Amino acid sequence: MVASAPNQFIAEMEGRERLANLSADDEPPPMARRRAIAAPSDGGVSVEHPTMAERNLRILTAVLVLAGGLIHLQEWVNFIGDVPIIGPLFLLNVAASVVVAALLLVRRGWLGIVGAIGLSVGTLGGFLVARYGSLLGYSEPKWRTTAVLAAVTEVAAAATAVATFVARRRSGPDMP
Repeated sequence: MVASAPNQFIAEMEGRERLANLSADDEPPPMARRRAIAAPSDGGVSVEHPTMAERNLRILTAVLVLAGGLIHLQEWVNFIGDVPIIGPLFLLNVAASVVVAALLLVRRGWLGIVGAIGLSVGTLGGFLVARYGSLLGYSEPKWRTTAVLAAVTEVAAAATAVATFVARRRSGPDMP
C-alpha cells in the first residue's frame, strides 16, 4: 500500500517532532539519525554535499584510475597492442578507467567507488597472474618500469577508493 503525499508528509513531520522531543539520554534508531541529519530543521528541502575529505578522495581516486588507464593505453600502443586477447583487454581497461573516473567525478553514489576498487584490484590481479604464471596464454616477461608504475598506480587507486568508501560511509545518508 502506497501512502498518499499528505499522509507521508504528516508521518515525516510526526517523526521529526519525536526526534525533537528526545531527551539527551534517548538514542534514536540509526535510520532516524540519518534522516535527522539529512532533514533541515526548517522543513525545507535538503541537498546533502560531500565532505571536503570525501570530495578530495574522489578526485584523487579518479586521477589515479585515469593514470592507470593512460599507462595501459601507452602499453597498448608501444608494447602489447598486437598480442591476441590481451591487447584488446588493455583497450577495455582504458575505456573502463574513463567511465569509472567519470562516475567518481560526476555522481556521488557508490557505483564509482566500487568500480574503482574492482577495476584496480582486478587489473593488479591480472598483472600478477601474467607476471608469475600465464593469463590467457600471455606471460609478462619481467618487471619493466611501466609495469611497476602501473602496479603502484593500481595499488594507490584501490587504497584511495577504499578511503573514499570510508569517508562516504561517515558523511551521512545513502544517496544515488
